[in-house]
Amino acid sequence: MRMLEYRVFHDDAVWAQYFDKYKPDVVFGAGLLNEEDFTAVKHAKRRGIPTVGMTRSWDNFTSKGFLRVHPDILIVQNKSMVGEAVRLNSFPRDRICVAGFPQWDHYRDPSWHMTKEDFAKKFALDATKRWIVWFGGGLMTGLFGLPDKGDHIVMLAQAAKRGEIKDAQILARVHPGHEDSMRPEARAVAPVLNFGKGWDFTDEDIKLLLNLVRLSDVTLNLGSTMALEATIFDKPVVLIGFNGYDDDSKIPWSKRLSSALDNTLHYREVEATGGVWRVGNEKDLVQAVKTYLENPSLHHEGRERIVDLLVGQVDGKVSTRIFETVTSLLG
Repeated sequence: MRMLEYRVFHDDAVWAQYFDKYKPDVVFGAGLLNEEDFTAVKHAKRRGIPTVGMTRSWDNFTSKGFLRVHPDILIVQNKSMVGEAVRLNSFPRDRICVAGFPQWDHYRDPSWHMTKEDFAKKFALDATKRWIVWFGGGLMTGLFGLPDKGDHIVMLAQAAKRGEIKDAQILARVHPGHEDSMRPEARAVAPVLNFGKGWDFTDEDIKLLLNLVRLSDVTLNLGSTMALEATIFDKPVVLIGFNGYDDDSKIPWSKRLSSALDNTLHYREVEATGGVWRVGNEKDLVQAVKTYLENPSLHHEGRERIVDLLVGQVDGKVSTRIFETVTSLLG
């Protein structure tokens, strides 16, 4: 497939004018999922110009597609992706660089951290209560295209009303582009924190997102990258493995969240660490949240394994490592 891609599908007419004008010494495909990155790297290889390619995130090899061209150096985000690049894409191990996630470079920078009172004031939240944060999206929206209805929020609100969950406020961070999909019952009990325009995030938006995770007491996840972000701050992760109020037995197998989690390689790796608590029904959901509120250190060792295997270094130097890798090919 890679041979056909390189030899048959030429893009010289598109890229020749830019290569002739700028005469690059190194070509960097910064997101090897995009057509532009693949075609630029292919054209550079035809001209004998050194190339660096980088994946965009930890799930690229397992759910986003085939590595259609081999750059001279491949930059990945975590240790696990090294094995995936070799096993699933036949990439030489000695040409892989593990850099980390550049978008998380500021996560452990104290100058980016907010107090709980300042964050609460910005969104009219109760800073005296513990925060249960529901992060929508993930496999529910990304794989199935199903809306973020917020059924699980309603379940927890009902548990709080019954007195099973105390001294806590439920907050909702909806998947970008799905802000209007939540049912009214969920909106009525959980403030929806919207910042960023779709997938376009300013520095201020990133600051708000990292502090939302950092200041949470328990996070709820439907199979998204937010589970990794929670482990950066050692926050408990409840992995929701059922669609909501809809009866799973009446949902087609190919539309069940449980099926997606069972058959998605990168999330099987998450669960194997023991760092998340997967729940399959309303009763287990309430129990997991209650237990984590009472004992937030539960599964701490598993979360450390997630950071080591799937997050990588969060030291503020990821962008520097990427830059140095690219410039190492100069000359």
